[in-house]
Amino acid sequence: MRRIPLTLVLALAIPLTARAQAPQPRDLVLNEIAYDPPPAQGADNEWVELYNRSDRTFDLGRFAFADAVTAVDLPADAGLIAPGAYAVLVNDAALFEEAYPGVPFVEVPGFPALNNGGDTLTLLFEGAVIDEVPYDDAWGGADASLERIDPAGPSASASNWATTLHPDGGTPGAQNSQFMEDTVGPRIVAVVVAGGGGALLVTFDEPLDPATVGAGAFALSAEGGGPVPPVTAAAYLGDGPPTVRVTLGEPLAAGAYLLEPRLLTDLLGNVTPGAPFAFEHAPDVTPPALAAAFAADPLTVVVAFSEPVTAETAGDPASYRIDGGIGPPEAVAFPLVGDSARAALSLAAPLQERVPYTLTVSGIADADGNVLDGATAPLFLGAGDVPTPGDLVINEVMFDPANGGAGEYVEVLNRTGRLFLLSELVLTDDPAAGGEPVSAVPVVVPPGGLAVVVADRDSFAVRFPEAPPPVVEAGAFPSLNNDGDTVALLHLGTVVDAVTYDPGWHRVELEDATGVALERVDPAGPSSSRQSWSSSLDPRGGTPGEPNTVFVAPGTPPGETGLTVDSPFDPDAGQRTAIRFTLETEAALIRVRIFDGAGRLVRHLEEGEFVGREGAVLWDGRGEDGRPLRIGPYVVLLEAVDVEGGATEAHRATVVLARQF
Repeated sequence: MRRIPLTLVLALAIPLTARAQAPQPRDLVLNEIAYDPPPAQGADNEWVELYNRSDRTFDLGRFAFADAVTAVDLPADAGLIAPGAYAVLVNDAALFEEAYPGVPFVEVPGFPALNNGGDTLTLLFEGAVIDEVPYDDAWGGADASLERIDPAGPSASASNWATTLHPDGGTPGAQNSQFMEDTVGPRIVAVVVAGGGGALLVTFDEPLDPATVGAGAFALSAEGGGPVPPVTAAAYLGDGPPTVRVTLGEPLAAGAYLLEPRLLTDLLGNVTPGAPFAFEHAPDVTPPALAAAFAADPLTVVVAFSEPVTAETAGDPASYRIDGGIGPPEAVAFPLVGDSARAALSLAAPLQERVPYTLTVSGIADADGNVLDGATAPLFLGAGDVPTPGDLVINEVMFDPANGGAGEYVEVLNRTGRLFLLSELVLTDDPAAGGEPVSAVPVVVPPGGLAVVVADRDSFAVRFPEAPPPVVEAGAFPSLNNDGDTVALLHLGTVVDAVTYDPGWHRVELEDATGVALERVDPAGPSSSRQSWSSSLDPRGGTPGEPNTVFVAPGTPPGETGLTVDSPFDPDAGQRTAIRFTLETEAALIRVRIFDGAGRLVRHLEEGEFVGREGAVLWDGRGEDGRPLRIGPYVVLLEAVDVEGGATEAHRATVVLARQF
C-alpha cells in the first residue's frame, strides 16, 4: 500500500509545466532519518523525510534515493512536492502506518537498508546529486530519528543534526522537534601545533565557506604579549572535520597563545564570533623523522623530513651517505623550493639503474635542537617490478583518526624480495574508477618492507612523529568511511589487493575505537575477512611503518593430514592462535568449531569456507557472544567436505587458553 502525502495531493492542482522543473542542489534536502527506530516499532520501520526548501514544485517520480551501496528510483506515481512541503519515504508501509497513524507517506520498493553504525544517504535528480548526508551514529539517532536542526544548514556536519525530542521517536511530515535557524558563525574547537611548530591545524564546529579562508582570517598573539611569527597562509583541508592548516612564517616557540578567527563564515554566511581561542605549545623534544627519499635522476636524490629542519645540518653534505660506492653528496640544495623539510643531494657518482641503495642520514636537527641520528631509507633508480595480486597487501588502516580525516593513513606491506614504486600504484576506494598515483615521485616499497600513505603529512606527524620511512602524502587520498568502506591498491588498473573493512572488526571490548587502527593479523590471510584483522594494541593507536602488534607469525601447516595449533595463547595480550590444517583433498568446504573441556560448543569459527589443501584459521579466545572465555583447554574440531567427490574428513586438536601474570 502506498499513501501520497496530503501536501503532494494538493500540489496536483499546480500546472503541468511546474512538474517539469529541475531542482538545484539542496532545493530538496534530507531532513529526518530513522535509521534505528524505537524497538517497539520494529527494526524494519526505517524511513527518511524530505523537505522542499525552495519556492518551486518538483516531481518526486524523477528522483532516486541511495545509501552507500544501493540506489533506487522513487515510484513514478509518487506525486509532486510543493514549496515548504514534506515527503516521507518508508521501507515498510504497515509498520510506519502503525507507528504514525494518519501521517502520509510514500512506500519505496527496494528501500536501502540504513546502517546503524553510519551510512551515506544521497538524494539524486536524474543522476545529479541534490543532497547528501554522511551520517554517523555519534550524531545521534539511537532508538529514535535523527533530525536536521536547520534545513538551510550544512548536510554533512554533525553540528546540524540531533536526536528527536518527540516522544513518538520522530516527527515525520512535520517540523522537526530540534528545529532552530542557524544564526551563529563557526567556532574554533581545537588547535594542534604541527610541522615542528611551523603550522597550526585549526578545527571548527561546522563547515566553512572556503572563499573566506585565508591568511588574513587568523590573528595570532601571545598571552601576556610578546612577539609571534606571522601567519603566511591558510588552507581549508575539506574532508573530515572542518579543519584549516594555518602556516606560520617561522616555527612557534614554546608558550601560551591566542588564535582569533576574523570574518570567517559558515555555508549560510554567518560570521564567526571572533572570540580568541587559547592553546599552548609545549617544548618539542621529538627529533625530526626521515619521511622518504627518492632518486630524481642518476645524480640527484631528494630527501624529505617529517618537519622543518635547520640549514646548518640539512645543508651539510656530511649529514648524508649512500652505500654501494656512492658516498656523501658533492653538494646539498636546502631548503628545496622554499620547503625547509626537503633537501636535494647532488651526487659525485651516478646511481645505477635497478640497483637497490640505502641512504643513511645523521645529525639532522630541528629548530628546537632535537637531532635525528642514523635513520635510513631505500633508494632505487628505474622502473619498479610488476606486482601480482598478493605481492603487496594493505597491512594497516586508520579510518577514524582522533585528529579527523586529515589523520587517515593506509600501510602497505611488500611480501616479496622485489622492489615496487609508489609512483606506479594507485590507492582508491573505487577500484572501477581508478585514480591518481600514490606518489608523483618514485618512492620505493622495499623488499619485505612497509610504506605508509597518509592523507596529510602534518596531521599524521602530530600523532606519529617518529614513523620510519617511507611516509608519503598521497596526491588524492581516498576518504575512508567510518562505517566501512573498500580500499584497494592498483597497478596499471589491476587490483593488487583490496580490503572491504568493517568497524565491527575492532575488538568488542573497545567502547570507542576512535584513534585506533585496524591491523592485519595474517598478511597471507584473506584480505576482507574479519579473521585477518584486529584493533591495534599500541598505546598510540597504530603502528605505521612498524610491525603490527597483533601479527601472527607465519607457521607451517602439518606435514601430514591434520591440525597444528599455537598453544598456549593469551587473548588479553592481543594474541590469537593460528589453527593450521592439511587436508586429504585439494579443495574443500570447511566448518571449524570450538568446544570447552565439558564438550559444550562455545564458538563457530567458520561455516562453509572454501579452502585449498593447506591453510589456517585464527581464533581470538572469545566465545559466540564475543566475551573472553575462561582459561583452560579447548578442543578444535575441523570438518571438511571435498567439493568434487563429497568425501568428508574431520580433525581435532587441543589448544590451551592462558593468561600472563
